[in-house]
Amino acid sequence: MSSLAFVTHKFVTDLTKAGLDTGMAEVLANHYASLMDDRIATKDDIEFLRKDIESMEERLNTRIIGAQLESIVAICAMLGSLMVILQG
Repeated sequence: MSSLAFVTHKFVTDLTKAGLDTGMAEVLANHYASLMDDRIATKDDIEFLRKDIESMEERLNTRIIGAQLESIVAICAMLGSLMVILQG
């Protein structure tokens, strides 16, 4: 995942101003920043996923069209055979 902007210094400063011990505030800031980097998708992550989905969609469409063409050819062959049988 892409890096997400999180200002740990401001977070620590705000927590210490609110009365939290500096060491504890730093530990919280580091864990919070780590969670954000590991768990929150960024715009870049979503764009990568969108492109991956579009690529998969193209491959699926190609396979579907190929299967449809194969079916059409098989139906035409069966109809041709049926016409020969009926004429004979």
